[in-house]
Amino acid sequence: MPVLRTSSLAQRVVVLSLAGLLSACGSDSTGPVADPVGTVSSAIRTQGQGAFLIDFDLGTVMTVNSGGVADLYLDGNVNFNVGCCVPAGQQPRRVAEVGAVSGLGAVTTVPTAGFVSTLSATVGHGYVVTDNARNWRVFVTSTIIGATSGGVIGVNIKWAPL
Repeated sequence: MPVLRTSSLAQRVVVLSLAGLLSACGSDSTGPVADPVGTVSSAIRTQGQGAFLIDFDLGTVMTVNSGGVADLYLDGNVNFNVGCCVPAGQQPRRVAEVGAVSGLGAVTTVPTAGFVSTLSATVGHGYVVTDNARNWRVFVTSTIIGATSGGVIGVNIKWAPL
């Protein structure tokens, strides 16, 4: 028996409109912002778990802060710290959280307030570290889980000059 197909122009328009609406609802038109040129990925661990200090100028992660060169470190409570001691003639370092962002490329400006010496390192959040006249953007991509303890022992970050 032949199938009889009846379809009006109005029905076709409705179906196509609904299809367009449904496809638009499921997409994120903004999406993650690309990482800036010069982005570096680093793993920093809590004190006592390995390399926990980072020097942005040299691009190194280390276990000893010789001469106060480390710009940022992760303490035993998974907090970012900028330390209390800076080389003579320099201003104290500070860090500010910019909140949840889609990636390092979304950290685009230096906050006008909120700079402190210690704050929690949260996955998916962006930060700005100010070190004298230099500013660095930081994004926490994930946590590092200890193989034996099962607890958080560090964070993976992306960072670049701002």
